[in-house]
Amino acid sequence: MTREQQARSALNMLLRQVGDFADSWSTERQEAWVAAMADMVRHEGRTYSFGPSTPVPMWARQEFDGRMQRGECPILSLGTVTDHVQWPRIVREHQVQLINGYYETPPYGPAILAAYEHLTGLGYEPFLETEIHLTGVADDGTLQLQLEAGALYVPGPLPERTVHAVSEELGELAVLDLKFGDGYGRSNVTEWAWY
Repeated sequence: MTREQQARSALNMLLRQVGDFADSWSTERQEAWVAAMADMVRHEGRTYSFGPSTPVPMWARQEFDGRMQRGECPILSLGTVTDHVQWPRIVREHQVQLINGYYETPPYGPAILAAYEHLTGLGYEPFLETEIHLTGVADDGTLQLQLEAGALYVPGPLPERTVHAVSEELGELAVLDLKFGDGYGRSNVTEWAWY
C-alpha cells in the first residue's frame, strides 16, 4: 500500500469516526490533509516532520518539524506536539490561534496561555498537548493551521499555591490530576486536562 493509500484509508476511518461532524470538511481540505499525511517524514522513534512538498508556512516547519507525533483527536490533525515549546511566543509572532481543542467551553486560548506563562515565569517547563489542526487551504495553496490544546502538564510536584493559581486561571472545567506518568514517557507530572 502506498503512503497516499494509507493516508486515504486513515481519512476514511476518521470520516466514519466523526460522522456528521465531517460534513464541514471540504473536499479541498480533505485532499490537502491526505497529501500532507502521505508526504510526512518519519524520524526514529515516534516523531515526524512536514514533508518537502507540504505547503505549510515556514514558521510551522521551524517550530514543529521533528516534534510532531501522530495526531490523536478526531480532526484533520497534522500532528500532536507535546514538547516544551514557547506557545505564547508562537501565537504572538505567527498570528496563529490557540484554542481549547475539545469543546467550545473554557478554558479558552488566552487562559491556557496565561497559565502556561505563569508556570514558565516561576521557572517551570510546562508543555501542552497540542494538535496542529488543518483548518483550510489559502488561495495560494498554503495550509491554514490552528493550534488546539487539550491538556497542560508540568514535570514534578508543584507547591499548593501554584496548583491553586493555575487552576484558577484555567477555570473549573480543567480537571487537575497528579500523575506518576503520562502517555509520553514522562514520570511524576501534574496535569490539567479539559477533555
